[in-house]
Amino acid sequence: MPHILLVEDDKRLSRLIGRGLLEQDMDVSFAYDGEKATELATTQDFDLIITDIIVPLKNGLDFCREIKTSKPHIPVIMLTALGTTDDKLEGFDSGADDYLTKPFEMRELIARVKVLMKRFSLHAPTEPILRYENIEMDLKLKSISRNGIPIKLTPKEFNL
Repeated sequence: MPHILLVEDDKRLSRLIGRGLLEQDMDVSFAYDGEKATELATTQDFDLIITDIIVPLKNGLDFCREIKTSKPHIPVIMLTALGTTDDKLEGFDSGADDYLTKPFEMRELIARVKVLMKRFSLHAPTEPILRYENIEMDLKLKSISRNGIPIKLTPKEFNL
């Protein structure tokens, strides 16, 4: 089941989007501000992120830039009321992979989610264990070992 992070400060809209994604067999985690979104995105694995631009504490553009620096393999959809060409270009410049303006059709959002997940899954590592000489990195378990001896890392250290 794909795991999606939804960053939207309008709780009513969040519930509606979450329900629509759940009906498509997608698991959704919610963040109502940019700080919580950053915390979740750096400590959990997500298949896709949907974010508004105008959210409290850290806007969606800064959040996207930060996440794309540490986790470029996660597709990001900007879902926002800001719809000028300059707004869209700024969203893409921040690292967004797609941009959808409000109001929107749920069917279109779901189609875009599916397309991006499919496109990004083609580039994902096929084996969950990466090896280089005597170092092994298990992407699924988020563990690293050298010569079979585990190396303790915090989630942030592992993501870096």
